[in-house]
Amino acid sequence: MAILIGIAGYVSLRMSRDALQDSIGDNAVRLAQHTMAEIDETIYNRAEEMQVFAQAALLADDAIDSNLAFTRIPDLEGYIGAIDSDWKAGEETPVIGTILNNGISRKLRRFIQFFENEYGYRVLAEAYVTNAHGVVIGSTGRTSDYLQADEEWYQQAVIEEEFWVGDLEYDESSGSFAIDLVVNLYDGDGEFAGILKGVLNIEDVRNTIIQVQSQSQFDSMVPYLIDRNGLVVFSGLDPSFKREGMDVKLKEFGVDASSYPAVSKATQVNEGFLVHEGTRDDLQTKLLTAFSKSKGYREFNGLGWSLFVEYETSDILSPISRVRTLLLSTLIGTVAIAILFSFYTSQSITRRINLLVAKVQTISLGDWTTVAELPRSKVEHGKDEIGQLSSSFEQMAIRLKAAHGGLEKRTEELEETQKGLEKEIFERKQASEELQRTLSRLYRSNKDLEEFAHIASHDLQEPLRMVSSYTQLLERRYKDQLDSDANDFIGYAADGARRMQTLINDLLAYSRITMQGNEFELTNCSDVLDQAASNLTAAIEESGVVLTRDPLPTLAVDASQLLSVFQNLISNAIKFRCDEAPSISVSAVESEDEWVFAVKDNGIGIEAEYAERIFIIFQRLHGKTEYAGTGIGLAICKKIIERHGGRIWMESEPGTGSSFYFTFPIRRDEESNHVRETNSYFAGGRQSR
Repeated sequence: MAILIGIAGYVSLRMSRDALQDSIGDNAVRLAQHTMAEIDETIYNRAEEMQVFAQAALLADDAIDSNLAFTRIPDLEGYIGAIDSDWKAGEETPVIGTILNNGISRKLRRFIQFFENEYGYRVLAEAYVTNAHGVVIGSTGRTSDYLQADEEWYQQAVIEEEFWVGDLEYDESSGSFAIDLVVNLYDGDGEFAGILKGVLNIEDVRNTIIQVQSQSQFDSMVPYLIDRNGLVVFSGLDPSFKREGMDVKLKEFGVDASSYPAVSKATQVNEGFLVHEGTRDDLQTKLLTAFSKSKGYREFNGLGWSLFVEYETSDILSPISRVRTLLLSTLIGTVAIAILFSFYTSQSITRRINLLVAKVQTISLGDWTTVAELPRSKVEHGKDEIGQLSSSFEQMAIRLKAAHGGLEKRTEELEETQKGLEKEIFERKQASEELQRTLSRLYRSNKDLEEFAHIASHDLQEPLRMVSSYTQLLERRYKDQLDSDANDFIGYAADGARRMQTLINDLLAYSRITMQGNEFELTNCSDVLDQAASNLTAAIEESGVVLTRDPLPTLAVDASQLLSVFQNLISNAIKFRCDEAPSISVSAVESEDEWVFAVKDNGIGIEAEYAERIFIIFQRLHGKTEYAGTGIGLAICKKIIERHGGRIWMESEPGTGSSFYFTFPIRRDEESNHVRETNSYFAGGRQSR
């Protein structure tokens, strides 16, 4: 019986060991997935922050101005070659000095300092801007080359529409291993104007991996990051050296790990874990390695990296091993005692039975004297031996109970281990919440940038009016005293001032959408459409457009902003009308949870590939000589609709017209409460400012 109990216990432990190993492996895979997702999201957030900075700092305008200036240089190739030669030779020429200390360079330095103040370390090792010719026009420091257009990364980056992320490599300019982040800059016609490049310090990646190792309950746990070519990007500390206080990586940067079993398997599947033989402290040992491949984040497709989390199985399964050793020792001891006791008992009973047989035979021969000589205590002692046998079994049961108690204790240890894993997952969840708070801070930062754009645009009005006024004065006084080229130059300056005035006014209108929006009030949308049509009467009559509309609902909206939406969409339909019988229709349909408005025309239409780009600020599909405007109208519409909790999109085919749809959510019984809450929110916002 003892043997059967021991075997059952051993089999149970073996099954528990396999189950624990699978559980830890699954949890390690989830840990690798979560950590890899954090790394992808971190890289995406840095690229997005650079995009926001490029728009707020008007870097595209700086690149456009530089491109215009380069068109006036006679021997452009020779000019670029001379500066590039001086740049590489370390010469300090006036041209190089101007580039490194101009307004663009100062913007970039303030941007890097802002990052350093926000995150506590130098996020970008360097940053610089090039024009469409691929030459540096502003930089935080002296780059390796003045001409960047012949670099492989540049040729790859300009192909992308928005931003490009390079592989981890050694950056000569900053003298560190880093990731290139490149944001493409475009002019108002959507033509390529230049790039903004930032050399991203991978400190965030290091901190994420170090945090994973430091928070693990297992001493043998080592995380390491591998690139798409099987080379080590970064790894945690070697546990044997870590216990001795030494900062030694288990796998150094650039080591080829493609032959490792886990890395080989990661080329076949995106995630999983396996148990395999490996080396720790120059000794062969069994390892459990979990891995997860980068899945990217939003528009960022990832760098093809994989994160591996490696444990020694002797470490993670040590509670089961201790219980197994104790159970085997108890089983062997119990069996040995049982054998010795059985031998002693069988000998004692045989001897007593032989004595009784002899006495019975003697009595059967009529020797009754032997009965008197038969010690009564002997017989009773014989009964006592059976009792002792029973007592021995009871003692055996006690010992087995003690062994069972030890098993329960070890089971509790396993439960504590499970709690530790749950705690680790909880801590990772807290880290995720901290990331959400960081995103909230980024949102506030974006709001600050938005307010900065509003203030900057407002402050630019006065000097721009002065430039415009003096240019007009110069034109009136000296027009007949100057040659035709000078008159053309004055005309260019005046036209540039007028276009700048238009851009600033549009930028102010864009920033005022959320900063100076009116309260939401129940408004008859038909009345707002009538007002928009009235404001556009001259354009409608001149173009011959036929405007029709269905009855529109009454909703809680900002009436002035809805008027702006209608005017922008209708004026666009007029501007891009067809030659014959132009028409525009406005309708609204109620669905389950929203009102869907539609503004349809039979104009020239838009290619489907530009369906999202047309809603980006200052994005144009036509040159300013073909159609007037700054490319901000649809961006204003999008921001207004999103402020109301809706969405806007476009469906079109070239030559057949365009249909613009936007929605307002249906609030029904909560309509009045929502209006009050929204008005209170925006009233409080205006008071706080």
